[in-house]
Amino acid sequence: MSPRSKITPMNKEIRRQIKAVMKERGISQELLAEQIGMRRTNLNQMLNAETDIPQRWQDIFNALGKKLVLIDDDGKD
Repeated sequence: MSPRSKITPMNKEIRRQIKAVMKERGISQELLAEQIGMRRTNLNQMLNAETDIPQRWQDIFNALGKKLVLIDDDGKD
Protein backbone atom coordinates (compact mmCIF):
# COMPACT_ATOMS: atom_id res chain seq x y z
CA MET A 1 0.00 0.00 0.00
CA SER A 2 1.42 3.39 -0.97
CA PRO A 3 1.82 6.14 1.66
CA ARG A 4 -0.77 8.22 -0.21
CA SER A 5 -3.39 5.47 0.00
CA LYS A 6 -2.89 5.34 3.79
CA ILE A 7 -3.25 9.13 4.13
CA THR A 8 -6.62 9.44 2.39
CA PRO A 9 -8.62 7.34 4.91
CA MET A 10 -6.81 9.12 7.77
CA ASN A 11 -7.78 12.51 6.34
CA LYS A 12 -11.41 11.44 6.11
CA GLU A 13 -11.37 10.16 9.68
CA ILE A 14 -9.77 13.38 10.99
CA ARG A 15 -12.38 15.45 9.19
CA ARG A 16 -15.19 13.22 10.51
CA GLN A 17 -13.95 13.48 14.08
CA ILE A 18 -13.43 17.25 13.95
CA LYS A 19 -16.94 17.74 12.59
CA ALA A 20 -18.30 15.48 15.37
CA VAL A 21 -16.53 17.49 18.09
CA MET A 22 -17.74 20.75 16.56
CA LYS A 23 -21.32 19.46 16.50
CA GLU A 24 -21.07 18.09 20.05
CA ARG A 25 -19.83 21.46 21.34
CA GLY A 26 -22.08 23.60 19.15
CA ILE A 27 -19.11 25.25 17.47
CA SER A 28 -19.80 26.68 14.03
CA GLN A 29 -17.24 26.85 11.25
CA GLU A 30 -17.37 30.65 11.62
CA LEU A 31 -16.47 30.48 15.32
CA LEU A 32 -13.71 27.90 14.89
CA ALA A 33 -12.23 29.85 11.98
CA GLU A 34 -12.21 32.97 14.14
CA GLN A 35 -10.53 31.10 17.02
CA ILE A 36 -7.67 29.94 14.82
CA GLY A 37 -7.36 33.15 12.79
CA MET A 38 -8.49 32.03 9.38
CA ARG A 39 -11.39 32.65 7.02
CA ARG A 40 -14.44 30.41 7.28
CA THR A 41 -14.23 29.59 3.58
CA ASN A 42 -10.70 28.24 4.03
CA LEU A 43 -11.77 26.16 7.04
CA ASN A 44 -14.71 24.83 5.05
CA GLN A 45 -12.34 23.71 2.30
CA MET A 46 -10.14 21.96 4.87
CA LEU A 47 -13.11 20.14 6.38
CA ASN A 48 -14.64 19.08 3.07
CA ALA A 49 -11.83 18.72 0.51
CA GLU A 50 -10.24 15.45 -0.50
CA THR A 51 -6.71 16.75 0.02
CA ASP A 52 -3.79 15.84 2.24
CA ILE A 53 -3.79 16.94 5.87
CA PRO A 54 -3.46 20.75 5.89
CA GLN A 55 -0.81 22.47 7.99
CA ARG A 56 -3.53 24.16 10.05
CA TRP A 57 -4.87 20.91 11.57
CA GLN A 58 -2.76 21.54 14.69
CA ASP A 59 -4.45 24.93 15.16
CA ILE A 60 -7.84 23.24 14.93
CA PHE A 61 -6.85 20.50 17.39
CA ASN A 62 -5.56 23.12 19.83
CA ALA A 63 -8.75 25.19 19.57
CA LEU A 64 -10.86 22.09 20.29
CA GLY A 65 -8.57 20.81 23.07
CA LYS A 66 -7.71 17.69 21.09
CA LYS A 67 -4.51 16.09 19.87
CA LEU A 68 -3.75 13.80 16.99
CA VAL A 69 -2.36 10.44 18.02
CA LEU A 70 -0.92 8.14 15.40
CA ILE A 71 -1.11 4.44 16.13
CA ASP A 72 0.66 1.73 14.15
CA ASP A 73 -1.52 -0.91 12.55
CA ASP A 74 -0.44 -3.32 15.30
CA GLY A 75 -2.10 -1.05 17.90
CA LYS A 76 1.08 0.34 19.45
CA ASP A 77 1.82 4.09 19.73
